[in-house]
Amino acid sequence: MRALAVDGDRVISGSFDTRAIVWDGVIARQITRAHAGAVTAVLPLADGRFASGGQDGHVAIWGSGAEPIRFEPLHDMPVADLAAWAGGIASGSWNGEIALWDGEQAPRYLDGHQGQITGLVAYRDGLASVGSDLRLRLWTADGSPADVIAVSAPPSDLAQFGDAIFVAGADGVLRRVVPGQPMQMLELTTRPLLAVAAGGGQVAVSDTTGAVWLIDPQNSGHHRPDRHRSGCDLGSGAQ
Repeated sequence: MRALAVDGDRVISGSFDTRAIVWDGVIARQITRAHAGAVTAVLPLADGRFASGGQDGHVAIWGSGAEPIRFEPLHDMPVADLAAWAGGIASGSWNGEIALWDGEQAPRYLDGHQGQITGLVAYRDGLASVGSDLRLRLWTADGSPADVIAVSAPPSDLAQFGDAIFVAGADGVLRRVVPGQPMQMLELTTRPLLAVAAGGGQVAVSDTTGAVWLIDPQNSGHHRPDRHRSGCDLGSGAQ
């Protein structure tokens, strides 16, 4: 499995075999194929629809059928991540650009990062993106640059919880960023962190071995994590 998103009782997966699947428990309710190569990102949309991004640089919008409603070549390199945007869908690419697409008109492009985008999320009224250039960038609803924050290790993913942005790093450190406040850090492991997700009052982080930590995003204390699953809190630190 290459991509995963949860929307209430609905789980959407994207796989290396070109399929995007909507799951109802363990039952595959909808199986789709459109991309040439792996499905690298999935995003739940309103009215039961969803979007998928692929290794082929295309973004598809799906209804309930087996064929996409729209299927557009937004990038000349693979799609790295998808996020909800005020006017539709934001798509980040391996070439560092961000496409803002309303699903109908031609996309508008932002000069996002120097190098691969590794994470993209809706943040406040705009977006937050992170890339291999070691920069966390914030964008307004109209796509204007709002802030740039340096991180000191290659980021692999990011998630949003309230006003906080959580950045998973290749140095095994989870960074909590709130603009205008000191960056907080949690050293989880010496291995690279691969993914981070927020929901249900928790932040979940995983590393290259499959270990998962559950983080209290509000508490500034620190508890020693278990090897496979933990309850731990963020402590302050430098970048």
